[in-house]
Amino acid sequence: MPIGDMPLYRKGLIRGEAVLTTALTPVDICGLGNPKVGRLILDTPSIPRGQLVAAYLELAVVTSDPRLARWKLWLDGFALTREFKPQVSAELDGGVFSKIMFDVTPVYRSEDDKHHVTITCSGTEPMSVKHVGLVLLRRAEEAEQSYAYMSGAYAIPPGDMVEIPVELEELDGKGWVHIVGVMPSKQAAIRVEVNGSSYTMGGVAGADELVLRDLDLGPHVNIRVIHEKPGTPYYPKHFVLSSIMVGLERCLEPRITVEEAAVLGGEVHVKLSNNGASTPDSMLIIVMNSGVPVARVQVDPLKPGEEEEFSVPLPSIRGKGFSEAQRLRVRIVYRKLSRTRFTDFYLTPPGS
Repeated sequence: MPIGDMPLYRKGLIRGEAVLTTALTPVDICGLGNPKVGRLILDTPSIPRGQLVAAYLELAVVTSDPRLARWKLWLDGFALTREFKPQVSAELDGGVFSKIMFDVTPVYRSEDDKHHVTITCSGTEPMSVKHVGLVLLRRAEEAEQSYAYMSGAYAIPPGDMVEIPVELEELDGKGWVHIVGVMPSKQAAIRVEVNGSSYTMGGVAGADELVLRDLDLGPHVNIRVIHEKPGTPYYPKHFVLSSIMVGLERCLEPRITVEEAAVLGGEVHVKLSNNGASTPDSMLIIVMNSGVPVARVQVDPLKPGEEEEFSVPLPSIRGKGFSEAQRLRVRIVYRKLSRTRFTDFYLTPPGS
C-alpha cells in the first residue's frame, strides 16, 4: 500500500497567477566519491518589483537516515538553514525520501530569471537531491487563478494507486495540472487520471513532471495516480509522488501572427501582428539552421491590433553553419506572465 502523505500547503484565489518551476537534474553529495557541494539552477519568469505575493522553495531528498544528515542550504547566496528538518518523509527500499519546504518570500529576488540553490554537507552519509522547485505567487491585472498546491511524499508500489480529491475556489476558466514525481526505473509506467481523463508518465529514471493545460475541470477535481504493475520487476520499486499543483485560470493573452516573411539582402524580414487581447511581456525572433540558432533579435512587444515589420541580420548565407539545403527555420517566441508560446515557419533564401 502507498506510504506517506500529500499535505495541502497553500490554496486560494489570486488576481494574478501561481506557478511551479522545477529543476529535475539529480545531485548526489557526501558519501564515498561524491562532492561536498551540490548546485542547481532554477529558471523562472522575471517578476517586476512589487508584484510578488509569496515564494516557496521545495526540496526532495533521499538519505539513508534523515537523523544523520548534516547540511547547509543557500538560495542565491542567502543562507536558509543549517538543520535538516523534513516536513514529510516516506521510507523506500533504498533510503528515506524527505520533503523540505521553505518560505523564501523575504529573500527572493523576483526580478531575476535564474536562481541558484546551493547545498553543502559535512557528514559522511550520502544524500541525493532528486529535485528542487519554486512556487511563485504574483499579482497581475490581466490574469486570475484559483489554485491548490500540495507538497509531500507518497511512495506508491507497483500495482497500487493513490486518489487525491482537490476542491478549488469557483472560477470560470480553463484548468491546469502540474505533477512532479520520481520514477524508479525507465520501465515504470504511471497513469494519471484527472476527472476520468487518462495521461501517462514514463520512459525515464529519476524526477519527472507532467504538465497539463487547457483542461475542462471545474472546481471539483479528482486525481488518481496509478503505478502500473510491470511485466519484469525493477529496483527500487516505488514511484514517489512529490508535488501536485492544480488550478483554474483565465487570462487575457496575446496572439502573434506571421503576416509576411522573406529573405532579402542578407536579412530575414517578417511582418507580425497581434490579434490577441493583451501585450506580450517580451518578444524574440530566432533564426535557426539545422536546429542551431544563427541569429536572434529582441523586439518591442506588439500591442493588441498592432502590426509591424522586423528584420534580423544574417551571417553569410553560404558561410559556415548553414546546410546545403539553405532552409531556415524562423521562430517567433513571446511570453505573457509565465506562459511562453512560439510560432515556427520556414524560409528558403534566394539562390540556395
